[in-house]
Amino acid sequence: IRQKQFQQAFTIAKQVEALNPTLNIGKVLKGNVYFAEKNDKEALKSYQQAYQITPSIKVLDGVLNVLARQNKPEEALSLLEKELAKRKQSVAIQFRLASAYQKLGENNLAIKYYELALAKKNNNVIALNNLAWLYSHQNNLKALKTAEKAYRIAPRSAAIADTYGYILLQYGKKQDSLKVLEQAVQLNPNLLDAQLHLAEAYIANDDKVEARRILNPLVSQHRLPKAAELLEGL
Repeated sequence: IRQKQFQQAFTIAKQVEALNPTLNIGKVLKGNVYFAEKNDKEALKSYQQAYQITPSIKVLDGVLNVLARQNKPEEALSLLEKELAKRKQSVAIQFRLASAYQKLGENNLAIKYYELALAKKNNNVIALNNLAWLYSHQNNLKALKTAEKAYRIAPRSAAIADTYGYILLQYGKKQDSLKVLEQAVQLNPNLLDAQLHLAEAYIANDDKVEARRILNPLVSQHRLPKAAELLEGL
């Protein structure tokens, strides 16, 4: 599949399926080939057949990936809700359900399921980061503590440093925010959100020169409306 030799890959997948008729591995492999070929209809069918044999999270993710590429978030949400009804204590499904609700802008429900999942597995850094961001949009005082916890677990993640640094800024911790956001941009210079947030931190710390240095290319090259708005205000 990695070499795009799809016919050969599919032949092997069928051989695996024939040798293991009671297992789902052959159908999973066929689904992987179809997905790589962007044959979403057949990929979905193969993953669904595999899931009926053994309902694993890995195969569920295959189904969700197809639905995401087809831009069918409501179908993904419906599927996850049905699966959680069958396995009410599944942390993995709760995390995925929270993410699905977040993508649809259903923030209260996203928070609900992130909290449920984190109550059982409290070191999932992506969930902590997403929850912190959602809290911050609701002016929830738990935002800073949650973002800090994610940052302590994964300080080398640019996205997590960006969230923590920006929430620090929202809480008025200007100097701490600047330090963390500078780190975020160093970790991933291509993360435009982090650059934008760093510019806001420079403005909050009365460093307009550095703010302009960051904002100018965000406006001229990337045409970010928020960057243009900040630049006009300097």
